[in-house]
Amino acid sequence: MNGGVGSEVREALTAQKDALAEALLETVRLVPRMRDEIGASPESAAEFARREHLSLIDYFIRWLADGDEVFRTLYLGERAKMAYLPGDDAQTRNDFIRRLVTSDRDVLLRSLGEASQVSCAHIAAAFDALIETLSLPVRKELRVLFVGDCLYLDVTAFLTGKTLEMGVGLAPHFLTDKNPAKLVAGVKALRDEKFDAVFYSPFTYEFAHGFTDILRVRNALKGADWRKQRIDQIFEGVAPVAGALASTFAAPVFIHNAAVILRDETTRSLALKHALTARLRESVRKEIDARLDALIAGLNENTFPHVHKFDECALRARASDSELGRYFHVYGLQHPARFGAEVAGEYDLILETLGNLHGKKLIVCDLDNTLWDGVIGEGAVSHFADRQHLLARLKKKGVLLAVASKNDPKNVHWTGGVLSEDDFVYSYIAWTPKVAAFSAIQQSLNLKTKDFIFIDDRADERAMVEDAHPEIFCYDPTVERTWRAFALWEQLLGDEPDMDRTQMYHDRAKREAFTAEQTADAPDESAMFASLGLRIRIWEAGKKDIARATELINRTNQFNMQGSRTTFAQMNEWRDSKDHRIYLASMADRFGDMGVISVLVADLTGEAVEIPIFVLSCRVFGYGAEQAMLNVVKKTLDETGKGAIVGRYIETMANAPCKAVYAENNFEERDGVWVYEKGAAPIEAPSWLAVE
Repeated sequence: MNGGVGSEVREALTAQKDALAEALLETVRLVPRMRDEIGASPESAAEFARREHLSLIDYFIRWLADGDEVFRTLYLGERAKMAYLPGDDAQTRNDFIRRLVTSDRDVLLRSLGEASQVSCAHIAAAFDALIETLSLPVRKELRVLFVGDCLYLDVTAFLTGKTLEMGVGLAPHFLTDKNPAKLVAGVKALRDEKFDAVFYSPFTYEFAHGFTDILRVRNALKGADWRKQRIDQIFEGVAPVAGALASTFAAPVFIHNAAVILRDETTRSLALKHALTARLRESVRKEIDARLDALIAGLNENTFPHVHKFDECALRARASDSELGRYFHVYGLQHPARFGAEVAGEYDLILETLGNLHGKKLIVCDLDNTLWDGVIGEGAVSHFADRQHLLARLKKKGVLLAVASKNDPKNVHWTGGVLSEDDFVYSYIAWTPKVAAFSAIQQSLNLKTKDFIFIDDRADERAMVEDAHPEIFCYDPTVERTWRAFALWEQLLGDEPDMDRTQMYHDRAKREAFTAEQTADAPDESAMFASLGLRIRIWEAGKKDIARATELINRTNQFNMQGSRTTFAQMNEWRDSKDHRIYLASMADRFGDMGVISVLVADLTGEAVEIPIFVLSCRVFGYGAEQAMLNVVKKTLDETGKGAIVGRYIETMANAPCKAVYAENNFEERDGVWVYEKGAAPIEAPSWLAVE
């Protein structure tokens, strides 16, 4: 920054610090809940201004005068906290933050009217750039649960600007009670909420009762048995909370280990504390890390792999413990430290991955200078083995791969590569712009382009795709962060799926070719289906099936009898209940496995068996799976002594394909519900379908 302008800005802001603090109350009064806090008297308003705004003026000085972007971020975080209202969506919250920031700009410029035009122009330009960022549309909202204390005040302050710049809006929810029993109750109270991510920081910044006491200088010489006993006591509080999070939410759950960072505003004091407790803190780090690894392994074993360790200790490779513990600023309740900024940087990558990658189905890959170094038509190339290995792991986790490349097809080969032609479900190799590939891929695979990711080293190709398909996220393979995000995506996908999805698409192509040929030669549907060798396996869900069943229910629209949506917690409760049964089905034929294709929930609590949820994948329409599933439920009438089965069809914009299912299976419509009476004529599954 120009020293003269910076000095002028610093001088102007410093000279009017108290007056500016009070003038900024104009912005605070835009927030209804804050008006009572300001108070009616001049004295209470002045006290509020000093408490809340003197730090803000310091942030302005460091940002506007010194050019330190950290303080721009901290300022934005303070206004984001003020704009927070539970229940607001991310776009509403973002619009309100922009309104507050705009008000601050106007207040500053009006209050600094006597300052030089250069200073005011500089301040206006800085605020206008920030307001422009806040004007970006929210492409994706992420609902995030934070369990912990003031670390998350630091983290959300640093996150706000970062997430908005990538089009992701943060909708946070906080649980801050330090009583483990109350935390568990708080988690259970959120059982019907859907979060995209959960972060639990049990040790950072004195959140766990007794943790700070272990680290006191006077305890540095105490033995391992004493330390282990104290850590055992801490985990007695941590384990139930972690267990509640793992069993309640299907979202990725990140549990912090402990970097054991000490904070202090005095450099000398901080250095002395670090020296006296260095060995103690290292021992505590190792013991907590080992205990947490075991806890997470047990949680994933009892639910499914969705609990992850957030490794605070890895942050110590970036800076010394003293640097991580150093405050950026201290005034009253404001004490953000560098450690919070580093944590936010990692959260930013996690949230970008969840917002832009997690849930996507297909990566469309360029080839030259993306999967290998060089242009394959112009000579030898060197394969990027690390990139291809990562894509291969994503493929194993169920992500599909396709090619969009400007090349001559006869020049493309995979000699010396990790991947091969068979790893891709579609290849578009031509000299036309790559944007033309996306319609062809969409039509061939019957996927929505919103589920695509595009990776290409050429900015012009990415720009054309973004212009034509703004719903597609495009990544530059030459940027290291791209591959960090892809690696995290692979980690978050958990175990390999119940089927090879790439093989499923290859099998589907063979199946479609076969059925087209059979229909052309002899249009006998029964004979054709019989020649497919269709098999269905139906079973009651185990604990490892619940996440997949929940996902299938929430993603299915066409054959979803009531347009049902559910939660991981609800499905777990039904699985554990003796009065509910969750049935899953998978199908296969001569060409391969089609994976899990249906979920049906049977409620046995009343006089009749109720079917609150019944979904079927569109890839098995017409094969008779619905009859096989309903026949399983019909058998429960003899087992339970119930007299009838009750099902409902609630029409949605998409579920017309299942409208006649109950009628076709001998259910009778009565007062808007469908009833199958015990003893009614059964409808057997088609002869071509083998039921296992």
